[in-house]
Amino acid sequence: SIEKTLKQMLKIIEGPSSDLRHRALVVFKSFMKKCTGAVRPYLLEVAPALIECVRSDRHITERCLVYALELHNNPDSLQQFAASRSKSVPASTVKQISDYCKRLASRGAADESD
Repeated sequence: SIEKTLKQMLKIIEGPSSDLRHRALVVFKSFMKKCTGAVRPYLLEVAPALIECVRSDRHITERCLVYALELHNNPDSLQQFAASRSKSVPASTVKQISDYCKRLASRGAADESD
C-alpha cells in the first residue's frame, strides 16, 4: 500500500545515513513526480520530514516539496496545506513549511529540469 511504502521511505529519510537519505529522496521525488496527488492524504507526515532535509540535501528536497505539494500544477494546494490541522504537527511547523514553499513557488521552482 502507498501508506506502508511512505512510512518506510520516511524512516529512511529521517534516519542517520546521509547516503541512504539522499537515495530515498531521489526515489521519493520520482514517485511523487509520476504519481501526482498520491501523497496528498499524507502531507502532514511527509512535509515535516522533508523540511528537515533541506539543509543536507537542498535541491532534491526542494524538488520533493514541489511535487508533494503539487506547486507546479495546483495553485490552491499550498493554501490547503496551510489550512491543515493535525495533533501531531504543530501549527508553527505547518506555517514554516508553507512559508518555505511560497518562496519556492515564487522563484519558479517548478521547472522541469529534473
